[in-house]
Parts: sequence; C-alpha cells; structure tokens
Amino acid sequence: LYASFNKIYSSYKTRNNYYNIDGIYATKEMTKNLFKTNFNALVEKSTENDNHYKYLIENKSCKEIEIVGNQEICAMIKDLYNVNNMIFTEYDKNDINAIKEKETGLNKTFKEYLDYVITYYNITNSKTKYNYIILTETKENGTYYYSNLRIR
Repeated sequence: LYASFNKIYSSYKTRNNYYNIDGIYATKEMTKNLFKTNFNALVEKSTENDNHYKYLIENKSCKEIEIVGNQEICAMIKDLYNVNNMIFTEYDKNDINAIKEKETGLNKTFKEYLDYVITYYNITNSKTKYNYIILTETKENGTYYYSNLRIR
C-alpha cells in the first residue's frame, strides 16, 4: 500500500509544484501581450549576448518594459499571479543550462526545475518543433511553484 500511495503522492507533488495553474495563466498572459507588442524585439535582445535569455520579471520587478508593453500590464501580471521570476529563452539545452549556471540569484528549487524541464521534455541542443520557452516562478505563502510555456 505504501509503495502505491508514495508513487501517487510523488506524481501529485510534481504536478502541483511544476505545473502551477497561476504560473501557466501568468505566462500565457505575458506571451499574449508580447505578441501584441514586439515579440521580435525580445528575440533580438535575447540573442544579443552569449546568454540567450532575458528576464521579463526578475525578483518581482518588471524588466524589458519597452518590449513587454507598459509597466501596468507587467505589474498586473506580476501582482495578480504572484510572479517572482519569468525568463524568456531559446528552447535549447545549452541556453537553459546557462540560466542555471550564470544566475546566482536563483533559488535551488528553480535550478532543480530547469533540470526537470530539460529531462521531461527531452530538450537537446538542436532545434525541435519549439523555438522558445518562457519559464515562470511564482511564490505563494513561502512556497515556490513553477510552470512554462513553449513557443513555436
């Protein structure tokens, strides 16, 4: 009984922590807004340097406002869904690993989530049917939750 229950509980915990509904809605709203404003500018900015990623929201602060649209939209998304971090990057294993290695301010659970995303979606160094991914971290009552949205 314990073995069966433990498998079910582990699956539930993973789904609850890594497929957070608030994070999914926040990411979808941000993506919709990016397509309305200037998605191509975000792609260009994210590939300007070797990192190939950009924070849209970092430590509860809106970034890239000239691309996201305006402060009010970003603030609404951030506050309504309790977004702590939101990162836009290419759908590439090296780029996701670069976030993990270069961003010292990310907590341990976000780095574990990045490993999970790479493994779960079997992300490689070659382009697949997706070109970009937005990774979102929300925080509620001291607990971090994660979600992502893959973009073609």
